Amino acid sequence: MDKWRKYFDEQAAKFGGSIKANDYYDNRQFWHMHNVVLNIIKTNNTQIISDVGCGNGTFTEKFARNNVVYGIDFSFTMLQHARLKGLAPIQSDALFLPLMSDFSDVTICSGMLQLFKNSGDVDKCLEELSRITKPGGTIIIATANTESIIRKAYAQFRKVEGVSLERMYSVSEMFNKLNRLNIDIKATYFFYPLLPFWNKSLSPGILLRLLSASFLIVGKKKA
Repeated sequence: MDKWRKYFDEQAAKFGGSIKANDYYDNRQFWHMHNVVLNIIKTNNTQIISDVGCGNGTFTEKFARNNVVYGIDFSFTMLQHARLKGLAPIQSDALFLPLMSDFSDVTICSGMLQLFKNSGDVDKCLEELSRITKPGGTIIIATANTESIIRKAYAQFRKVEGVSLERMYSVSEMFNKLNRLNIDIKATYFFYPLLPFWNKSLSPGILLRLLSASFLIVGKKKA
């Protein structure tokens, strides 16, 4: 992960607190995900939210206005910007989160799992996300879709730049990982690059899986 820490330190130094620093696929997809999560969280209620892999805090900045948001990231440079956006910054590896068990009402992990090369590290990260979430709490996972034909083409382009994603997952793979952690899947959203819409489905057809660049899973930790 040292390569990615260096990369995002450089992104933060270059782009500061902007969306570009977080290296999302495109800005439209970022805001689609953000608005979906905003609706799920319902920011009029005060909650404890943990944003694991928060980057510069752009994704949860708005949530911090009415909730207590802890931003966890391995990049100190990114966290400096997250603090300015109202997040309580914590520099940490996502495999060993320095938070108590049953801590968060909502735990978010957006755009980070694809940076792990080892599937075992992804499993460990998911275990940590589950551990810090209160029973009955919400876990939100967003990651790159390995079945996407658009992602596969884009991955070849990024490989030339030397920053290709380490590992992508299918929806079914992520479902299996979360089910093993006793997490009840409540909804799945699919996002398309450059298009002004998204889809919600628990049983996506082949077309959704092929065309969506990313997906977001909402789960509840069973009591």
